[in-house]
Amino acid sequence: MKKLRINKYPKYKDYPFSIEGLNFTEPGVVFSRPEKKMVVNTGETFEMATVYERAQKVLDQAKFIKIFPSGIKMLPTLGKSGMALLCYILNNVKPGKFEVDLSHKDVFKSYPSLTVDRYYVALRELLHSGFIARKDTYGPIYFINVNYFFNGDRRKGRKKIMEEKV
Repeated sequence: MKKLRINKYPKYKDYPFSIEGLNFTEPGVVFSRPEKKMVVNTGETFEMATVYERAQKVLDQAKFIKIFPSGIKMLPTLGKSGMALLCYILNNVKPGKFEVDLSHKDVFKSYPSLTVDRYYVALRELLHSGFIARKDTYGPIYFINVNYFFNGDRRKGRKKIMEEKV
């Protein structure tokens, strides 16, 4: 695709991108709560159910990964190969997990333009910049740096790591 000059790209008055995944809503919840009421003139009390309704929540169904500011600062240190491998990691890290399998066969399926030499250059870049760390195990399993990015709730993950250390 030929790149155009900036002034040749269209301008939009309204937001031009589709908002995938945000069209699913959790239904609002209707519930009642019994409350005691009193008639002021007579002092008579009675119970009456007041009906409440909670608003609908919009739920995001699209898969997403959180990249934190400390990780964004490190992105310029990566070359093309490092960025390609980082994209592979971001697409393949499982929710709530702290490690990722970087088997070169799987990586090459997703990024066939990545050569064996460039794969190892990418690994060195990610190790040097602190995005990943080698795991002391057989196979290409690497820890991810949860200070840079994570798929899930880091608080739950922190508890899990602390329990494993004990």
